[in-house]
Amino acid sequence: MSDLELYTKALAGAAELVAKYGDEFLPAFICMEQKVEEARSQKSAMARALEVARAAGITAR
Repeated sequence: MSDLELYTKALAGAAELVAKYGDEFLPAFICMEQKVEEARSQKSAMARALEVARAAGITAR
């Protein structure tokens, strides 16, 4: 399971905590939301880097 998938599951869990128990758990939700965004950004950057490398004739390991 990728980091993005793990963080997405954790985000859903944090959302459930907020829904059930209120804003006391909002910091956990915000933290997981940031982790999801960071993982998406990293995945996107990796794809862009590999595309640039391919265009330059460099093969990925």
